Amino acid sequence: MKRSGAWWVKETVNKLRHPVYTKSDLLAEGPNQIWSWDITKLKGPAKWICYYLYVILDIFSRYVVGWMVASRELGTPAKKLIEQSCEKQGIQSS
Repeated sequence: MKRSGAWWVKETVNKLRHPVYTKSDLLAEGPNQIWSWDITKLKGPAKWICYYLYVILDIFSRYVVGWMVASRELGTPAKKLIEQSCEKQGIQSS
């Protein structure tokens, strides 16, 4: 089956289009106003062993507010990390 050149170009262009994202309205004018977080999977010392690096960043200062390494990706350690980070930064729970 022979492919025409126009079909191939059209399919390639459609695959290369990126989704449209909405711009965030968040604006940090000082420290501890907006935090961002990420969980990154890290390779371990042997095959099939991995760790998870949890990081919380302050958007204004780019300061690492809190971090931890865990053997599994669970909500309980993440909740504890957020609580400890808030305590360390002097943020009271409401």
